[in-house]
Amino acid sequence: MQEPAGEIRRVFRHRYNIISWYNLRVYVEYFHWQFVVAPWWMLRLFGNVQQALIQFFSVPYMIKTLFAYWHKDSVSYLQGSFTGMVKALAWNIISRGMGCFIRSVVLVLWLVSEILLVVVSAVLFIGFLLWPLLFISGLATGLVLVILW
Repeated sequence: MQEPAGEIRRVFRHRYNIISWYNLRVYVEYFHWQFVVAPWWMLRLFGNVQQALIQFFSVPYMIKTLFAYWHKDSVSYLQGSFTGMVKALAWNIISRGMGCFIRSVVLVLWLVSEILLVVVSAVLFIGFLLWPLLFISGLATGLVLVILW
């Protein structure tokens, strides 16, 4: 029969071996997730958000109808007199100008949101990839400061 201290040492060495195959597999799976799986997921997420912004602002429709009447509000030119035709022309020009202005504002808002999305996405993506390095360097710096203080 083994003595209790030897048994405790054997169990402790077996269970709490820091560099065991299981722990090594966990580390490999973490690095695979951190640098392969999650970055692809984030890129797909940013692409989906970009598609949602295009859909939300109706960008293809806004570009296609940039110079169309505002709410299809046009006046017929068949009014019989020259002044009626001038009024119709003026109203149609105003309606097209309002439509162009409002659609241009919507397109500018879309462009600003796209630029903001690209900047935020790039910062988050680079920060996510650098997070392990930042964590380890911060931990090492903190330990050095604690030891030297």
